[in-house]
Amino acid sequence: MKIIALANQKGGCGKTTTAVNLSYALSLLEKKVLLIDADPQHHTTTALGYTNAKHTLLDLFDRITKNEAFAPKDFMQHRNVFLSVIPSEFELGAIEAELSGNTIALELLERIFIKLAPGEYDYVIIDCPPNLGFLTLNALKNAQMVITPFDAGIFALMGTDNLKKILNMLSDVTQKMPEVRALLTMFDARSNFSRSFLETAKGKFGEKLFASIIRNNAHLRESASCARTIFEHAPKSNGAHDYAQFAAELVNFFERTCDIEFTLNGYAEAREVFVAGDFSDWQLNETMKMTRTDTGWRLSMPLEKGKSYKYKFVIDDFWVADNQNPDFELDSIGFKNSLVNV
Repeated sequence: MKIIALANQKGGCGKTTTAVNLSYALSLLEKKVLLIDADPQHHTTTALGYTNAKHTLLDLFDRITKNEAFAPKDFMQHRNVFLSVIPSEFELGAIEAELSGNTIALELLERIFIKLAPGEYDYVIIDCPPNLGFLTLNALKNAQMVITPFDAGIFALMGTDNLKKILNMLSDVTQKMPEVRALLTMFDARSNFSRSFLETAKGKFGEKLFASIIRNNAHLRESASCARTIFEHAPKSNGAHDYAQFAAELVNFFERTCDIEFTLNGYAEAREVFVAGDFSDWQLNETMKMTRTDTGWRLSMPLEKGKSYKYKFVIDDFWVADNQNPDFELDSIGFKNSLVNV
């Protein structure tokens, strides 16, 4: 089950539109999807016509905080055989103040996910609020990937920078860092400014920018006002084409990779340990930082299938080969690089 959070501190950048239409596009690919509206503005809920739902995410959180038994399926709406939705409501915003200082505050979504049966869903999509409060932090804490939609404007880029800062701070607590990728939305190919901005975005994000681009499309706005997805409202529109393409790109990303577990026993006295290799251009960053365990250190990382990778551990700036792995090759000066075949 891949958990994906859609987050950007700046509102109005296509976050909810992406949550709704990406989820439906994945369901058309026969992927089992759970869409969670974690935003008190409940735009995802409204866009799908579930504002009168009997049970919402707030009710589910209320059961959890009261330590009452619950089944997630009792709080879901079902769009089609592959897509389920947990709607939201305005009053969800009050729970942040109520749970201030409560240790359970950052465990709410995790307790829902624990209740889901293995294989019950292929993807969980979480629409986060346009802020970095505890509802967003709940999503970021559990996500394998964070998608930050942004439109052609400097303030949207500032929102992505703020998100990265929060993720770095959160990783100090959770000892994990999700994959962060950017999606350009509301793109006007006729505009010189938009075309110039696209080149700026490519320079800023590099391979972390999705190849798919969501074009400006009136049908996307119309579909939300009709409480329908773009595929239900205008299946032959540019909006439907773009989100179908994006869903295919996302599935291809996850299915062409395999989670590889790196482990290092001992070194309890080390301050920090990283994995570095040709998969990261031998650079150190937060995504390469290992988590301390009872027996040593570990890190799970998605790597592309069908390839062989060279790597080393970096223990407090000291580079060493993996002595638990018999596969290695010598570098140009005769030192060992460990090898992993995916």
